[in-house]
Amino acid sequence: MALRDDLVEQARAQVEANRVYRELIAGTGSLPTLSAQARTERFRRLLEWARVDLGEVIVEAVNERLAIVGFRTDPTTLEGDASVWELWQRERMPKRSQEVIQEALSVGDAYLVCERREDGTARLVPESSDFMVVQYEEGSRDDIAVAAKVWSDSGPYGSG
Repeated sequence: MALRDDLVEQARAQVEANRVYRELIAGTGSLPTLSAQARTERFRRLLEWARVDLGEVIVEAVNERLAIVGFRTDPTTLEGDASVWELWQRERMPKRSQEVIQEALSVGDAYLVCERREDGTARLVPESSDFMVVQYEEGSRDDIAVAAKVWSDSGPYGSG
């Protein structure tokens, strides 16, 4: 039970951080904090008027220029892995991978879940970082200790 509680708490914090990042990207984030002398309605309106929303422009500029062009599973050869490329194509990932890249550029993490269908073939599913939680081995950013997809009846990680 402690691991579940820990993951849910981590997920709640992650959703809040993602909300802040998404607001910054969309240009709807809060204005800079003002000193007491500058807290006038006129200055606040000037800040809103002069706001430049570069977050979305930057994310889109990078996202539209990235593309997966193949997979190499054997580091000793330059040959691509045709079976992985076929899976990528079958799962419509040339288009859907942009969702994953967009999420990673916007909030810092994105997930692509691979699951087995009843017929034994693989299925690739892009997942929002609002609904995935990952904990890494102590001192590592690469070795996953546990990963979970979280559902809630009352929105991301609510009480339901």
